[in-house]
Amino acid sequence: MPKARAKKVGLKRIDAAIDALVPLGFSREVVCKTIKNLLKVYGEDGWVFIEEACYKTVIEAILEEQVEETRMEEVKANDGTVSEEADNPAVETGETSRQPDTPPVVPW
Repeated sequence: MPKARAKKVGLKRIDAAIDALVPLGFSREVVCKTIKNLLKVYGEDGWVFIEEACYKTVIEAILEEQVEETRMEEVKANDGTVSEEADNPAVETGETSRQPDTPPVVPW
């Protein structure tokens, strides 16, 4: 009886995603969970969207989840009330609303 082919360990799409995202500071568990959730949304053919732009979709999904968790913790800490900072991400980062960068007008 012929031997069964050995599985190629570490050469799957999920492994490539982990290899790309763990050095950016994301845990293996978070990467796997996020990709699993994205594949539920996009279907098994969703790898094209996941791999696009160096896993940008995965990174955005992870960061959105982290922001949501932070907001939920803040709501709990404030006895169920949402502070201005939780409603406005620009306040959290110290950013102000500003116009897009435009070159200064030089009078001639």
